[in-house]
Amino acid sequence: MASVLLLLAGAAVLSGTVMLARHLLAPAEKNEPAGVEMVPTPERPAESAEVSGPKRPPAAPLIPGPVDREHAVALQGPIAAIIPGGGGRYFAAHVPSAERVIVYDTALRKVAGEVPGSSGTALMAAGRESLFVGRDADTNFIRWDFKTARQDAVSLPPRAQPLRYVAMGAASDGPMVLVTKDTTRGELVLVDPATRADRTFPIDDVTSTFPMQIPYRYNTNKDNLPKPVPSSDGRAIVFRNGALIRDGARFRALILSTPTAVRPAADGRTFLNRSVFSDQGLLLQPVVPVTENHRRLLPAISGPFHVALEQNRVAPVTPGGPVRLTLYSNGAPGPLGSLPVPPELRDWVLSDRKEWVVNVEHHLFFAPDPGVLLFHPPGADWMYVHRVDMESFLDAAGGGPLFTTTPPAEVFRGRPFTYQARAIAKGDVSYWQTGGPSGMHVSPEGLITWPASVTGTFAGSTVEMRVTARDQNRRETVQTFKVVLVNPPKAPPK
Repeated sequence: MASVLLLLAGAAVLSGTVMLARHLLAPAEKNEPAGVEMVPTPERPAESAEVSGPKRPPAAPLIPGPVDREHAVALQGPIAAIIPGGGGRYFAAHVPSAERVIVYDTALRKVAGEVPGSSGTALMAAGRESLFVGRDADTNFIRWDFKTARQDAVSLPPRAQPLRYVAMGAASDGPMVLVTKDTTRGELVLVDPATRADRTFPIDDVTSTFPMQIPYRYNTNKDNLPKPVPSSDGRAIVFRNGALIRDGARFRALILSTPTAVRPAADGRTFLNRSVFSDQGLLLQPVVPVTENHRRLLPAISGPFHVALEQNRVAPVTPGGPVRLTLYSNGAPGPLGSLPVPPELRDWVLSDRKEWVVNVEHHLFFAPDPGVLLFHPPGADWMYVHRVDMESFLDAAGGGPLFTTTPPAEVFRGRPFTYQARAIAKGDVSYWQTGGPSGMHVSPEGLITWPASVTGTFAGSTVEMRVTARDQNRRETVQTFKVVLVNPPKAPPK
């Protein structure tokens, strides 16, 4: 049975794949949203009229108008979708009524610009340097440069089927993920945003009896394809409860043993829903007992963090009830601390838990660099943007510097590699190189550079880099990461 077919809500084109494909494509049970782990709810106190009375009707869209106006950013109309870019500094919000995609700069706390959008569904993907916006289901995009605010037209190679999804790691230089589909056929394609050329990768899939690769073509008459979710660095691409994981110049297919959709951590090495899974499919120790809370774990856009949104299932559901946001460092035994809960987020959680459990990852984002919690209430024409003091979590993290950025996962030979590492600390921070290839340089401000002249001649396929951050008390933290070197694809003919 081919895992890749399952990742794409797989078509039954191969012998033996039908049963598992149907399992992923089956509609949700009545009153149970797709991909949600339904845990029996304990009895609630009888004195709670909200709980003991009739069943709640479906939650109505939230009425625009924030309670906490100090942290509200008003836009030009209801927001249909929002994605991060620039490693979490920028957010792109699609406003169909204005036919615009609005780019918000969280570091400068202002709207950076607008990109022509669509009154319908906009195709959006953002990396660490650029935003791509498509107005139709073809391969014509507008590219917005985060640094210069310039925009230009970009055409990717045409496809045989209409585009359904595009996606990109928010701290990556690519690849851009494209999923196409017509009534019965489709394709998974990875594209280099710089050259607009297709990328080719072998896929290691132990369940397949024949060689597989990307681009990957499939057949299916199902319409509910899972949306691809890349990790911020571009190393992993999640499809519901499965993933394609980068191993050097290849991808490895993985199906996780959970019915619940997962999200990749920023570095693509763990996957989160109610619990945490390794990139080998192992269930890691849950952070809190799953029997007591409705919860979702959401990866931060950068750095080794994730956020837990929890609602206590035992306490009565009353206004101002027990809804909490908690920040964790990946792998740490305990929490770093609490994050503010926007009033509208609390109301949404208390009004309809099936809705928020399924869709919260499309509305709630945490960006450690520059330290921002962003929440977009369903149906609202504004965003809640709250500055988070990351230094307040240092003691719980051990007191030393704490890196808040994530490097991209690959570099093309003959292209320069740059990565701005940043760490929070008490007082000033200094950086220096403690390991890496010849020609690599780390500035005192944490800017890592590796010239194109060196990347083009480097013999290996993977290189390990290490940068150390030191605070004013001489406490040190090392960030170690590996970068894959690949040959650049040839640009398609014009």
